[in-house]
Amino acid sequence: YEVSHANAEMTYSPTVENCVLITRTITTTMVGPAVDFKLRSQTYLKEGFPVVKEVISWSWPPNLGGTENLFFDIASMEYKSDVEQNYSNNMFDNAEPIELQNIQNYEGFNFDPFILSNTIGLQRFIMPPEPGLDQ
Repeated sequence: YEVSHANAEMTYSPTVENCVLITRTITTTMVGPAVDFKLRSQTYLKEGFPVVKEVISWSWPPNLGGTENLFFDIASMEYKSDVEQNYSNNMFDNAEPIELQNIQNYEGFNFDPFILSNTIGLQRFIMPPEPGLDQ
């Protein structure tokens, strides 16, 4: 982890100045050819905000179509100031709290087993498809 101060350049709100920036870079090296793949999270925190912003990026070495030390953003989230919104996606309109001790009684889970998935920072991480590969 690397901790520093930085301004969070926002997409939907004004820049939030003087945030604590926590950068985590994970390097995975393939056995044999010793090729490195890097995954980076940058989390901006500031008192008075939940999480200001978080950006997940990845980088491949040049011999695999990437550019040395150049990261490409693959996911991000940011705080949006409280403003009146004239839209709704209806996803959380009827949300109700779930009591952990009664979780087995909620049919909404369809009794599916819990599936572990990779996370970095606060977000789920799904490896993006390699360019040119059909899935």
